[in-house]
Amino acid sequence: MNPPFIQMTPQQQQQQQRGFLLLFLLFFFVLTSGPGAGELRHNARRNRMDSFQEDKKNFELKKSNVKDTIILDLSKSNEILELENKQLKISVIGLMQKLRETEREGGKGENFISELKEEFNLTKISGLGSVGPSSSSSSS
Repeated sequence: MNPPFIQMTPQQQQQQQRGFLLLFLLFFFVLTSGPGAGELRHNARRNRMDSFQEDKKNFELKKSNVKDTIILDLSKSNEILELENKQLKISVIGLMQKLRETEREGGKGENFISELKEEFNLTKISGLGSVGPSSSSSSS
């Protein structure tokens, strides 16, 4: 059996130091044998670029969806406005016919119709030419 404290010779001390050095180098190589720092940075940059591209695609998709929604909403609103416009034209034509009938029955229709057309700018509405005072003499 060896005594607890043995003096080492300088050769033995060098050998022990070499063993520690080899153990440290082996440990260092094992730790650094994985992906290198450059590779990790490259992977991180690639992941950021992929994420950026994906975000850009998502933004373009959302932009396209919003654009389509706006177009549909505007189309529906336009249809409603066109329908209201037609109804208003029909109402004006009906009003003008009633005024013409009033004129035929002896009222002051012709002057009144002319005044209404000028006051409310009804001369530019299509379809009123056949209803105005100029047509009262030509219609049956």
